[in-house]
Formats: sequence, structure tokens, C-alpha cells
Amino acid sequence: SPIKEKFGSCLSWGDLIVLAGDTSIESGGGPVIGFCGGRIDSADGTESIPLGPSDIQQELEPCGIEKDGQDMICPTGQLCFGCQNPLGAAVMGLIYVDPEGAFGAHGEFEPSAKSIRDVFGRMGFDDRNTVSVIGGGHAFGKCHGACAKDEASSDGFCNGNTDWENKFTSGLELKWTITPTTWTNMYFQNMFNFNWTNVTSPAGAIQFVPEGENVPDIGMLTTDLALGFGDAEYAKLSREYADNLDVLTKDFGKSWYQLMTRDMGPRSRCLGDNLPELQAWESKLPNPRTSELPNYIPVRSSIQDAIDTDPTNVAAFASLAFACSRTFRQTDYRGGCNGARIRFPPESEWSDNLRVDTNGALDALEPIKQAHPDVSYADLIVLAGHTAIEHSSGLKMNFCGGRVDDDSGDASIGLEPMKYNTTGYGNVLYTFQNQGLSMEEGVALFATPCNGENTEISNQYYVDLLAGNEDSKLLGCFEHESALLEGDLKPIVENFAENNENFLAAYAEAWNYIVTSDLFEGPQNNACEGVSDPTLEGETASGAPASGSATMWSMSFTIVGMVSTVAAIAV
Repeated sequence: SPIKEKFGSCLSWGDLIVLAGDTSIESGGGPVIGFCGGRIDSADGTESIPLGPSDIQQELEPCGIEKDGQDMICPTGQLCFGCQNPLGAAVMGLIYVDPEGAFGAHGEFEPSAKSIRDVFGRMGFDDRNTVSVIGGGHAFGKCHGACAKDEASSDGFCNGNTDWENKFTSGLELKWTITPTTWTNMYFQNMFNFNWTNVTSPAGAIQFVPEGENVPDIGMLTTDLALGFGDAEYAKLSREYADNLDVLTKDFGKSWYQLMTRDMGPRSRCLGDNLPELQAWESKLPNPRTSELPNYIPVRSSIQDAIDTDPTNVAAFASLAFACSRTFRQTDYRGGCNGARIRFPPESEWSDNLRVDTNGALDALEPIKQAHPDVSYADLIVLAGHTAIEHSSGLKMNFCGGRVDDDSGDASIGLEPMKYNTTGYGNVLYTFQNQGLSMEEGVALFATPCNGENTEISNQYYVDLLAGNEDSKLLGCFEHESALLEGDLKPIVENFAENNENFLAAYAEAWNYIVTSDLFEGPQNNACEGVSDPTLEGETASGAPASGSATMWSMSFTIVGMVSTVAAIAV
């Protein structure tokens, strides 16, 4: 708190927490390969509600396994095993997996190893990442459970003392090494140098201690020993780390950085001058608008010719650009049309995209791409949608180019449309929230045409929706459309139905947001802010390719000062 108070709004709690962890590791001699600053604090915890565990999750996607011929559904708020993607595999409060043993198999190693691989795999960790980050993390610190839970004080201490050795948290009571403030590979050496027997902690939790007399005061969790004795590949890696501290140091540095940074999005969002080399899991796309832009005027002319020749391309191009862009989610800054990954699986095979025939729209754009090879597919897709929207609505919107193309669709794995709720209304609201759209913006984008017979964008969509016009060619493009007639969304529909100008203004705002939401300049700024690239003869450009040098450097110096302060206090 004193550090946060000193730096105020210049330092987010998110960055401070990660900096504190990094500094603690470094103070013990451990490896930290770099720091990506720029985390943004949430106002409250409501963004975590869709993650569960909750009553909604258990009704929509009940988790459990079959045991003794019966399906066991875990109670809300407790360990939920058997959950399938995209749900998490364990309860957050248990820190990834149940430390006493997974699936209720307390003290058993193989089930825990299976659970560890499942949980960390869903986080994007391979076996080497997993073993190094667990074992490296357990080079430091201890578990806290020095008394029974009902004997702990209200502020979480045991035996009337308030030192770290008497803290109560998990109910497990052990330290992994005899030097819990020093970076070593002793965790892995201890794993194989002793025989282990299970005991119960003062709080009654299952844990392990070395057998024999005159053994060190150390312990292991069931999930620790699962790395050495519950899985052959984990055991191989654990022995490698026991034998070679240098390899552990290298691997843990990378795994820790991944654990701390995976939700930060592309490098263009990072602040600070202590970034490591680009990691294997990070986006390889260059920052947007950092290279010379093509001439978009002849490209748009070719797009307009395609629309004039075949008016069904209005819906084809608009729905393609929207489908490409709406994968963006503000929760971890993934998705969006930069990269044009809609050309590849898995996006090209998603049922929502097959329904509006995005592959057919891409085929229609291919001759234009061949005629204008200097424009990226990503820019071409968005410009085609932009042209179709302006053509069919009379709107005049700014266009911002500078997107680049990815060479595969791998970065879209896990971004498919999700179910968040048991009701269409709940799903729609959560989708808007995760995309960063206001309710008005989200409702406006429902009018994006997908039917080839729809060549005009207007508030007629909402008139037909309110009237329940089953013969309307404007309806039926998107799932959960009827949810727009419920709750807080219906007044927005009614307003749009009564006032076309209100609808078009909201649509232009929403369209500009969704097609540029993934073009970052730092953690909070957008590279397209104030930018208008000419797409028609006579237009003049505003804005310039974003470099952000002054802002980034001034923020970098601030981050450096914060690091120094955290380090000084830690020492």
C-alpha cells in the first residue's frame, strides 16, 4: 500500500503485484527475464463472474465425473473436476489444483499429475513450462497452516504470534527447502534424495515429510511429488532440473514471464525498457502502422466495382469484416482482424462463419488482392466492410489501415464464440462486455447484414424485429437475436426503430471500435485514434503511422523508478 500511495494512478495494482513478485525472485537470486508493464486495474471483480464456479456455470455446463455408475456433479464453489474446455479445470481458490490430491484422491500422485497437465495445458503451458514454473516457484516460501483453522485468529495467525511462521492460509504447513529465500534447485534434489511418507498438518491436511531420523524440516505436497512419481515425462524433467540448476534457471525465467504476461496481449501494449526477446507464445505480428501504408484509393475503387457488379457483396463484405473483427476480447486483448486469421482454421470452420459464408466473401476479394498485392488481407477485409457499410447506409466513416497478415490461424484457438449463460439475454450481455462494447453499440452491430438480398443498412432491422416480421430478409443473421427484445436491450431497439439517425450514429461508433480495437499503441491508447487514411479521390490523410516514442519513453522511465522503489523496499 505505501508504494501504491507513492505512485498513485501512475502505477496500477496489477503492475505493482507483478513487480513485487519479480523483485522477490531477484532478491533471492532467481531469474527474471523481463517485465511488460501496462496492466489496467478493474473497478471490481464482476468480470470474473463468467469464469465460475457459479450456479449459472453448474446449470449451463455442469462439471463432474462418473463414479460408481453415477454422475457426480460438484457443488457450486468447490473443486470442479471433469470440466471441459472452455471452462477452467479447477476452482480458483485452490491455486490451479487441489494440493492434497486431485479428483478427491488425496495422497495419490498419478491423478494429480493428470490434473496438473490438464490445468496448465489450458493455460497454454507445455510440460517443460509446467514443471519449471512449479518447481522454480517452490524454491521460495512455504505453506501456512500452523494450527487448526478454528484456532486461527480473525486476521489469520496461529498461536498468538503474528510472524510469517505462524500465518494461516491453506492449512498445509511446510517449507520445500531449508533455504526458502534463496534460489536453488534443492526442491527437485529433495524430491529424489529422500523417501517420503504422508502425514497430516496441524489443520488436518494431507502432506508429506522425509522418512527417517535427523532429516531436514522440509515437506512436499501431493502435487509436488506428482512431478517426480506420478508421470514419466514430469519425472524426466524433474530429474533434469535436479541435476542442472542452469537449465532450471533458464526455463523458469521464461515460464515465469509467460505466467505473468500471457494476458497482456501483443507487445505493442507493453510499457518499460526491460522487455525480453519475443517469446514463442507471443504474437509475432509487428506493431500496427509502423511501416509504409499502401494507396487505399485504387483498392477501394476495385471493391466498389465488385459491389456495383454484384450487390450481394454488400452483405458478404460487411459480414466478413464483422466476423473477422468480433473475435476481439478486452479481457486478454486477443482476437480482432489484425492478422486476417479468418482465412485459416479454426476461424474458417466455425459454424457462425460458415453460416454467413465468410469463405465465399474471401473468394470474392481474392482478385482484388491479386491486383493490389501491397495491401494486406487484413486491411482488405476491413476496407471491404467499410466500403459496403458506407455504400449501403450513407454513413461517412474514417478508415484506419496498417494491419498485417498472420501466416496461420493458431492464435485464434480458444477464441470461438462461447456460451456464458443459460439465457440468450445473458450471453448477449457477456459478449458485449468481453468485446468492450456498450449495450447501445452491441445492439447496433446486430443490424450488420449477412443476407445477400439486404443491400441497405437502416433502422428497418429494428422495426421488423419489434414487429416479429418472420418474412423479413434483415433478420436471422446472428444467434440470440430475440434477446434484444428483453431487459435493458429492448428500449435501445425501440429507440433505434423510431430514429434512424440515432441508429446510424451508434452503428458508426460501434463499427469503428470493433474494427480497430486490436490496433494498440501502449496499454490504453489506440493506434487509430485521430487517424483517417484516404480511400477516395480528394480525401486527405489525418494522423500518421503511430510510433508513440515520447509517451512510451516517459512511461518507461516511470516504470524504472517504480522498479527501483520496489527493490529498495524489498531489500
